[in-house]
Amino acid sequence: MTISFSVCRGHARYQVRVMRHGVMYSKCFSCTDGKRKAKKAAEEYEKKLIAFLNAEPLTSARRHKGEPWRPTVSWLHRWKGWYVGVAYRRANGHWGRCYTSIGRHGEARATQLSIEKAKRKHRPHPNYVKRRKMPSKQAVRLAVG
Repeated sequence: MTISFSVCRGHARYQVRVMRHGVMYSKCFSCTDGKRKAKKAAEEYEKKLIAFLNAEPLTSARRHKGEPWRPTVSWLHRWKGWYVGVAYRRANGHWGRCYTSIGRHGEARATQLSIEKAKRKHRPHPNYVKRRKMPSKQAVRLAVG
């Protein structure tokens, strides 16, 4: 639920917070006229806002985790050497890494090989929601209230 109740400096309020594609929309409803009226107004605002935005929220599985194909250099104790690692998504949705030895190939070649290997193994998320440009907060204020 995107509605929360809080009391700050003796003032009670309901706050609606909705985040879509990296943009946070929030609005507070004071309880000076009564808690029930404020909660009802917050619920109505939430319904209107979600209908106006018409965008599915991004879940943690769908969020982009860092730059794609970004290589990292690290010392791996298992093989006792410096390796270039690149992240990729497995078929089950979990993330894995491809490692290539710097000692054997050199840093430039190891980076190139790791990126190629990760791109071959990578499987996009089946329910991926593309990030889209959301309306400005001013446009939402004018349309929804």
